[in-house]
Amino acid sequence: MERRKDSKGKVLKDGESQRKDGIYQYRWTDKTGKRHTIYAKDLKVLREKENNANKIISQGIDFEGGKITTYQFLIRYYEFKKTSIKKSSLKTYYTTTNKLKDTSIGNTKIIDVKISDAKQLIIDLSQNGLKYSTIKTIKTLIKAAFKMAQEDDLILKNPFDFQLNEVIKNDTKKRVALTEQQYSDLLEFVLCDRVFRKYYDDIVFLYETGIRVSEFCGLTLSDIDFVKHEVVIDKQLIKTSKGELYITDPKSKAGFRTIPLSAEAYHAIKAIINRRPQTNEMMVDGYCGFISIHSNGTPKTAWNIEYELREIAKAYNSLYPECQLPNLTPHVLRHTFCTRKVSSGMNIKAVQYLMGHSSVQITLDVYTSIDADMIKTEFAKVAQM
Repeated sequence: MERRKDSKGKVLKDGESQRKDGIYQYRWTDKTGKRHTIYAKDLKVLREKENNANKIISQGIDFEGGKITTYQFLIRYYEFKKTSIKKSSLKTYYTTTNKLKDTSIGNTKIIDVKISDAKQLIIDLSQNGLKYSTIKTIKTLIKAAFKMAQEDDLILKNPFDFQLNEVIKNDTKKRVALTEQQYSDLLEFVLCDRVFRKYYDDIVFLYETGIRVSEFCGLTLSDIDFVKHEVVIDKQLIKTSKGELYITDPKSKAGFRTIPLSAEAYHAIKAIINRRPQTNEMMVDGYCGFISIHSNGTPKTAWNIEYELREIAKAYNSLYPECQLPNLTPHVLRHTFCTRKVSSGMNIKAVQYLMGHSSVQITLDVYTSIDADMIKTEFAKVAQM
């Protein structure tokens, strides 16, 4: 029996055919009896698709399921995850998905996404001005979704399984801790300024405890034990982009902790409480009595504290251009706390606990800084042995 040929005289395989408009197609029936068809403008491309389809089918991959687009699958993935993740994380997930909605890869079937497509997305995001840390978050979330697709046998391999710094340069600026002199100068400036002095105790408490600013904003009167000189961290206060306030658990299980108060932190928190306005207080998810509140009774949020520190640093640097403060944020105070504890010789596991980190590696790799003075001090200790 003579085999079918295309318009150029090339022999076609079983399942292959050429339409009158010149388009090639390959048709097959799966084990459930459902018919499938793939198309291509030339025979070579058709056979590449054909080989890929047969490879996928032979390994038990769900070819039909793999036809869902990246954008559609991400939506499905986040719907699946939303009952087990925090509200703030879900917001990040959907923000990430929306960035892909109108992109080439967002409209590509997950079964057709190649590593080169994933890397091109990374390059495009970088060229569009997104920071390395933001792109890293996006890649991590998409990689997790494709991992589920791989586990569900929808795809053969995860196209996002590569190192980010192989594609774009890591331009993340290293966090800089305040020196003791900078901190001392900062406190003196704040204490002597009639506008900023009311923020003095907030700065001291954050510096002396190292807690996250959202944990600080979530503190209530019942979290402070003035007898034992301790503060219990068991929640965060979060403000959404729409201005809504809600309470959530700490960042991880390690975030639940009890922190001893230094003398400075003890006096700072007492001053903050004594300064609280007498007003009708807002209740958030069943909690009231927040440590730091506005005159109208609403609790302060991370944005408020960040703004206060930004204004203080701006005023300080304007007055003392010869000795500028680094970017001053609540996280810089937390970072400085961690660096001080590590450099003082505190057991790293104890520092990890105080910081509420899920692993020691985070404590060491991300949050500690080493300056020239610290190196000299440590070298002198060894030399005296």
